[in-house]
Amino acid sequence: MNQTSVKCFKGYAQVGMRYNIEVFYTVPDFYHTKLFTCLKCGAIFCADQEDIDYSGKPLDVVVGKTICPGCSSELSESMAPYPQLFRLEDGTIGHFEPTRQILDDKVSLAIEFWDLYS
Repeated sequence: MNQTSVKCFKGYAQVGMRYNIEVFYTVPDFYHTKLFTCLKCGAIFCADQEDIDYSGKPLDVVVGKTICPGCSSELSESMAPYPQLFRLEDGTIGHFEPTRQILDDKVSLAIEFWDLYS
């Protein structure tokens, strides 16, 4: 599996009494790459929803028996939408709902994530 650069935005989540937990997200109306995470180790993955080879196929079919490069678990059993769900270092699962508002491109970041389609 290869990594690819994804344009995303930074958000801050709260989990219990922990504040300012940095998460990243894409804006669906602006950018068609979705993010996912392995809930067993916290590795983050991306999938371009407009990829000609994979568009229209359910992600679980595309992922199949793919192994997480972070913890060697099968992603079909441990993958979840990110940052709606994310794993903290201590194993706690957090939740974050990104804004659907289109943000100024000047505040976007390019971050490398594992590409599920590579």
